[in-house]
Amino acid sequence: MYENIIKRWVKKMKKQKEGLVCANMHDLLSLQTRIKAIKSILPRKTRLFYAIKANSNANILETLFPHIDGFEVASLGELRKVRHISEETPVLFSGSGIQDDELEQALQAGVSYIHVKSLLELRKLIHVASDLNQDINTLIRINLHEHTLPVTNVTLAGKPSPFGMDEWTTEEALAILQDVENTHVHFQGFHVVSGIDLLRYSSFGPESSKLEFV
Repeated sequence: MYENIIKRWVKKMKKQKEGLVCANMHDLLSLQTRIKAIKSILPRKTRLFYAIKANSNANILETLFPHIDGFEVASLGELRKVRHISEETPVLFSGSGIQDDELEQALQAGVSYIHVKSLLELRKLIHVASDLNQDINTLIRINLHEHTLPVTNVTLAGKPSPFGMDEWTTEEALAILQDVENTHVHFQGFHVVSGIDLLRYSSFGPESSKLEFV
């Protein structure tokens, strides 16, 4: 069926312009069926967010929106695309190297969580949230360093290295969050990427119940 639809579309496009026809075609009906199936088999307390870096096409976002619990964004541009779909849907903001003005705009846009990946970024968030007098939930992006873990292929500059804090810095991060001067940033758990980190609950000690799977 889809093959015939594509052939008809290509034939129509060729009539409208000369040369090669180049396009991305999205099967939104199959996408809707697939996301419903995934949602139906997830554990009851699991929330499903779509990382729009995978594909930020507006039709895809609109198709997914009724069936997921929110979106994950890594930039203000992605955040604006989500807010064009919905002003209220939950958003996880997890960009790398986030600057003060980006944190401020993310807070003003009403994101649900901000994922911090360094102690500096955490201190920035506390400062910005205090200036805006606005509460925000946060997750600490943490990298496990065990010999059983694979080497990451994610590269920012130089040799490949994972995003996030080294596991031995988490105590300092938690101490910063618990400081009396922090009145607006609320720790909700850890952010780890299962595809890279191969999560092991024992590595987090008493905080092992506060994990977000990505």
